[in-house]
Amino acid sequence: MIVADFNCDGSIVFKSYKDSGLNVEILEKTDCQNNSSVLLLEPLKVYPGRKGMFNILLNLDNIERIKNLLSKSNGFGLSYLQIYNSGLGEKKIEKIVNSIEFYEQQVIRVLKLYGKNIKDENIFFKDKERKDFIVRSQLLDITKYLINGGKDYIFGEMNTSKKECLLERVQTGKENFTISDLVNTISNYTTIEELEVGAVKTKVLDRFKI
Repeated sequence: MIVADFNCDGSIVFKSYKDSGLNVEILEKTDCQNNSSVLLLEPLKVYPGRKGMFNILLNLDNIERIKNLLSKSNGFGLSYLQIYNSGLGEKKIEKIVNSIEFYEQQVIRVLKLYGKNIKDENIFFKDKERKDFIVRSQLLDITKYLINGGKDYIFGEMNTSKKECLLERVQTGKENFTISDLVNTISNYTTIEELEVGAVKTKVLDRFKI
C-alpha cells in the first residue's frame, strides 16, 4: 500500500522515514549507499535472458537521487524523474514508488532491531552473509510456501508456468540464476531474527504479497 503523497503537480513525497520516529539522518544515509538494483522492480529471474529494464531506465542511480527527482516536478504533472526518463509512464512510476517504500520499510525494520548498535555501515545489507546462508537452508520450504501463496508478489506475478519452473530450479540443488535471485530477494527484505525463527513459521513471506 502506497503511503507517499502524490501531489497534483506530479511530485511525490515519501513519508515513511519521518513517520518512523527513528534517526532520519541514518535512514537517509542508507539511501545514498544503495542504488536501484536493490529495489524489487524486476520480475524474479525464473527465465534466462531478461534484461533489467528498470535499472537501465534509472541508470542505477542511488535511491537518494531517485527520490529527489521524484520529489520535484515541472508543475504540469511530470516529476523530474519522468522528464529525464521518457520511458517512465504512470504505471512504472507507481511500481518504483511501491518498491522504494518496500525498501524503506526494510531499512526501518533493521534500524529498529539494532538501534544504537548500528555502526557506520550499510543498514540494508546488515547480516547479509548470515541471512543468505539461512535462506539457502530453508529454500525448498520457502519456495513451496510462495508457490502455494498466490500469484501476485511485489517481485512480479507468479503464474503456473513460473511456479513450476521455480520449483524445478530449486529442486536441482545446484546453484543457478533463479536460486541466486530468490535468495537475494528473501534475504534482503527480512531480518536475521525472522529467518532464525523460520521464514515459513513466522509467515514473513506474506510481506511479499500484494
